Amino acid sequence: MRKQNLLLLFAFILGIFSLKSQVLEPVKWQFFLNSVSDTEVEIVAEAAIDEGWHLYSANLPEGGPVPTSINLIESEEYEAAGEIKQEPQPEKQYDQAFDMELSWFSKSATLTLPVRIKSPDVVVVEGYVEFMVCDDEQCLPPDRVDFSLSLGDDVVAGKDEATKAKEKETAEPVEVVPQQDEKKKNP
Repeated sequence: MRKQNLLLLFAFILGIFSLKSQVLEPVKWQFFLNSVSDTEVEIVAEAAIDEGWHLYSANLPEGGPVPTSINLIESEEYEAAGEIKQEPQPEKQYDQAFDMELSWFSKSATLTLPVRIKSPDVVVVEGYVEFMVCDDEQCLPPDRVDFSLSLGDDVVAGKDEATKAKEKETAEPVEVVPQQDEKKKNP
């Protein structure tokens, strides 16, 4: 009898661990900075959304799901300098689960938040994206993804170090063909 109980307990623990490994993550995020001026940058959050899922937009009526937001960690060195811009335009549909018309993104979304730099000593801008996703059968609880973006030479190019490193790893070689001088082509 004792062996059976021990075996059942072991099976139960294995079941719990296998359920934890099935965590759904239907949205993958990438973050980078765009330089606007010496005192302003834009945080760009790009979402890749799995097929069949939708990410709610930043502008939703009260009483519904959690809207997608870009939030800055409080600092005296920088602050939000405007509203979130969204691309593409979110789809609007009636959502039966929330009994209201809502807007959301399918497949992908880009959210941009302008940030004012208040100190020349700023090295990093930190924050998080908060969001909620649903499919036709279920909604996942609100989630949060943190980011930390370095200011520096790479900001001008619009990418932080992690994004540039990832792009370098996945980049395909490009063949460069030298252009001929016009004078040499037409004697």
